[in-house]
Amino acid sequence: MASFYHADEYPVIKRVKGRSQLDEFDAYLRERWSSGCHSAGQLHRELREKGYTGSDVAVRCHTQLWREKDEKTLPPAPKKIAVPGPRSCVWLLLKEEAKLTEEEYLVRDTVLDASPVIGQGLELVESFRETIGGRGEEKLDAGVDAVTKSQIPESENFVKVLRRDETPARAAASSEWSNG
Repeated sequence: MASFYHADEYPVIKRVKGRSQLDEFDAYLRERWSSGCHSAGQLHRELREKGYTGSDVAVRCHTQLWREKDEKTLPPAPKKIAVPGPRSCVWLLLKEEAKLTEEEYLVRDTVLDASPVIGQGLELVESFRETIGGRGEEKLDAGVDAVTKSQIPESENFVKVLRRDETPARAAASSEWSNG
């Protein structure tokens, strides 16, 4: 537990996305598709000979995007990324952009693109960090107003707690000795 407490960042927990039986046959399917075999039934029969125990429907679904795109060209194999849990996601969002790996940056952008509310919340958090670090009670009031106007339920709860502990919060915002 002590090592977790002293960590510079949240330890990445790799969560494995549910795997499909077809994952191990993807390269073979792509090769056969490129060579001209576009029959899901035929591909299913060939895969069964190679040990595949899944259904022909799964093979049809797997190749459907290729069929819709262009029967002659295959889309590139999708880049697999580990989907972080909620806590890992928070640490990822709060981590300095300069310290993000390529995969972390990709996940971060995907999360922000998927939810404008998360982006808005992140802007509020960064603004509030600057407010507390800026050492000014006036900035604290402006920051609280911005958070209140956001209408994000979680931020409203934050303001309630902050108002309950207003004296220490004001001291943190104005004292040069505060750690924020």
